[in-house]
Amino acid sequence: MATTRSELPGLDFQPADLYVIQSLEELRTIANPLRIQILDCLIEQPRTVKEVGYQLGIGSTKLYYHVGELEKVGLVRLVHTEIHSGIQVKYYRAIASYYYLSASMLHEDDRASGGSAASGAFLSSIVEIGSHELRRAISDGTVDRHDDTYIVSRRSRRMSPERAREFRDRLSALDREFRAAEDPAGELTMEFMVALFPKRDS
Repeated sequence: MATTRSELPGLDFQPADLYVIQSLEELRTIANPLRIQILDCLIEQPRTVKEVGYQLGIGSTKLYYHVGELEKVGLVRLVHTEIHSGIQVKYYRAIASYYYLSASMLHEDDRASGGSAASGAFLSSIVEIGSHELRRAISDGTVDRHDDTYIVSRRSRRMSPERAREFRDRLSALDREFRAAEDPAGELTMEFMVALFPKRDS
């Protein structure tokens, strides 16, 4: 009886639900749009660098360095190694399904060490990737085929800090609900992106 991929040693590793980024080294490593896309691929299932390249439409040669950097700080894990035709093949997996910044990474004290800039780059990259996916879904007709499943909105409103925290808490609850809604048999892969933040006044 043939052995399935999930039965091979290490390939049954499951990412944790949440990982909180707390060190500047981790933050600087992940503050890169391509590396966030690599993590997304490795959250779904264990993959080789070549398979990640195929998923992203990028030559795998360019990706070895980035996967190595993510592995070095522990954000991805080497879960299985095997030999195919005399060539060593390595499978990697993300250590978590979601990566969040600790509050300390946004503090003023981190500015001198570059923590603030890296935090901004990381958070902006998440938004940029979401924008890229939206443009691609519109361009290839995916949104048009399922136009009753999407909403895109941008608003700016004046409010008290207390009211802003209420909205943040409600959105956090919705984010948790979305994370728990994974259905492997589902027909659609839905992208959910939230950004609520205080704007700098002009």
